[in-house]
Amino acid sequence: MQELDKLFKEAKYPDNDEAIGIYIHVPFCKSRCNYCDFVSTLHNEENEAKYANAVKRELEWYLEKTEFEEKFHDAQVDTLYFGGGTPSILNSDFFEKIIDICRSSFNFDPNIEVTVEINPDSIDLSKLLKLKSFGVNRASLGTQSLDNGELKKMNRIHTEENVIQAVEAIREAGFENLSMDLITGYPGQTVESMTSNLNKALSLKPDHTSIYRLEIKPGSYLEYQVEVGEVAPINEQLIEIFYKTVCEILKENGYERYEMSSFTRPGFACQHNLKFWKDKVFLGFGAGAQGMTGSTRYANFADLGSYFDAIECGQSPYVSNKKMSPETRFKVALIMGSYLIEGVDLNLLSSRYNVDALSFIENSVGDLIDEGYIEISNDNVFNLTSLGRSDLNKVFSKWA
Repeated sequence: MQELDKLFKEAKYPDNDEAIGIYIHVPFCKSRCNYCDFVSTLHNEENEAKYANAVKRELEWYLEKTEFEEKFHDAQVDTLYFGGGTPSILNSDFFEKIIDICRSSFNFDPNIEVTVEINPDSIDLSKLLKLKSFGVNRASLGTQSLDNGELKKMNRIHTEENVIQAVEAIREAGFENLSMDLITGYPGQTVESMTSNLNKALSLKPDHTSIYRLEIKPGSYLEYQVEVGEVAPINEQLIEIFYKTVCEILKENGYERYEMSSFTRPGFACQHNLKFWKDKVFLGFGAGAQGMTGSTRYANFADLGSYFDAIECGQSPYVSNKKMSPETRFKVALIMGSYLIEGVDLNLLSSRYNVDALSFIENSVGDLIDEGYIEISNDNVFNLTSLGRSDLNKVFSKWA
């Protein structure tokens, strides 16, 4: 432990002179999916209008604070991401208002990536054309499955036909960057049904796809279904078979895996998500949003009422706002970077933090090299092995 402490005596924060990302959380849905534990609430028009004004006021409040105004006013922004919940459930005026205030408050990169998460049942060509006119240029379609039986089990309210229609509308509106999400391992899914799902998705020619392994989230309805025996528990071995099959099919179709759950055609990696994995600064706004300013990590109230109350009183909407020491941020950077297939360049990490990253690895988890959980290449790149990726806690718990 003393040896590790010595490594951080001269540690520093990275310079953070690169472009930042902005995340806007939209906590509304028409209904709640069985597996979901995200910050969301049922949508109504009154809350929508109130929410648009609250997010606008939060942005204004944030930039009025001296320390943030000096650091982030006119900051270069190269990604803007509307996530949820179901952002596409909102009127297009919401996006126009929020994008306008972000554009006037920050310095938008000419090639900024602007993403909106879309549910297949809550989009049409007219709304897509409006989003495109506001500067949105990336659509992330929450497909999850293209099997109507599976969709019903998940409590998704769209159908396979809705997905096809949504993709056609997205392309007709002129979007050249389309991502589609799928879930593997849902109870009742087989290798055959999962393969059929993926092939149907690939026939729609997405530029990017995220394939998520099902997890039983605490508080989700799926957790209850498993507890009462309504559905079978997750079969981790089967999910592993699913995932290997998915990787093989996507590779054969020209998609490169660049993060544990993300696959892309050349040039279409999600630049916003790379902010998290590559230790970049991002600001979050809206109920349940999170951000990392460089030296602090914060989270807003997830409860919509508490968020509204804070904004209306001109107070901080934070439920937590924690100072990050260089040591803490260094460890987070190492953990998040481990999710990338390319691994973590320890030479670059050492330079950014003035810490001997290789010595930190050797002194904290060196035994896991011999056990086959991690590896360090000849050019000093840290990576998890397939064994390490299957048991992340084995590695990361030692850095808590």
